[in-house]
Amino acid sequence: MIRANQIALSLCVTGSVLASGTMAAADEPEVQAAPNYKPFAEGRQLAASGQYADAITKFLESEAIEPAPGTMANLAFCYERLGQITSAWISYKATARLARETSKFAWATRAEISAADLEKSAPKVNLDVHPNDIGDLELWLDDIEIPKVLWMESIPVVRGQHALRATASGQRDWSTSFEVDSTAASRIVVPPLEPIPAPPMAAPTLVQLPRKDASLPQNGQSGLRRSSAWIMGGAGVTSLLAGSILAISSKNTYSSSEPDCARVCTSAGSNLRSTAISEANAATVLFALGAAAAVGGVVLWWSSGTPSQPGLRVTPSLAAKQAAISISGNWQ
Repeated sequence: MIRANQIALSLCVTGSVLASGTMAAADEPEVQAAPNYKPFAEGRQLAASGQYADAITKFLESEAIEPAPGTMANLAFCYERLGQITSAWISYKATARLARETSKFAWATRAEISAADLEKSAPKVNLDVHPNDIGDLELWLDDIEIPKVLWMESIPVVRGQHALRATASGQRDWSTSFEVDSTAASRIVVPPLEPIPAPPMAAPTLVQLPRKDASLPQNGQSGLRRSSAWIMGGAGVTSLLAGSILAISSKNTYSSSEPDCARVCTSAGSNLRSTAISEANAATVLFALGAAAAVGGVVLWWSSGTPSQPGLRVTPSLAAKQAAISISGNWQ
């Protein structure tokens, strides 16, 4: 019941915004116990007094608690008053989608009309992402994330210099700058993102064991190899633990970005997500090296018999998706 009343309240405010283009005064919400009542009401008061930037903060807070078409409409109104055309257009589009989901088709139509008015009065940018076939590709226009459902539409922008950035996990970030100085639509092609190369293969390492000597007890050589096995195994366990810590940190960092990416990611949210991806990649490398070192330690321990040759060659290798350690020598 609270949800239904809240949506009705939000749409009431939407009508004032979309129909008149001004922030008209509306009745106070009836459900003051709703969790997003306070930030929504504070946002309305700030917008009514012309403090649009502060009102946006409150409406985003309300939207993060519980999305509603009216909240998105008020966001669009404030963005438009600040001249942030792209953000206003995205918010009007979101208003229309949410209104249709709640069967408020009249409000959805008005939001679509407001979005169309922005498209008529501002230059537009068309994005061509066909060269890419990446599931988690993200596009950012001037630090504003463009929802995937809008990639095929003409995006209104203000005249001047702009920047477009594309990101995806496991790929190098791509960016370009361009200038819009007329009402003609600009077409920007996002080329195929380049994969991040795997770390270079490590050079072979020669471990020289003492030569067999009659004065050296046989169990002394076996003990030396077992000590080497402990060292290699310990290094492997350490790498695995470090990889686990990085993996947990990556997950926590990504989760901490969610408040800044409720609808449109802020710069802080984008930076947190990039950090999370870097940590995840590093964790993968540590897991691979740790597993290879641990296996090498087990092999050394298992083969700690009497060697017939004085040298033992240990060769670690790392490919794009696997790591290994090769051990060569003759054993009795």
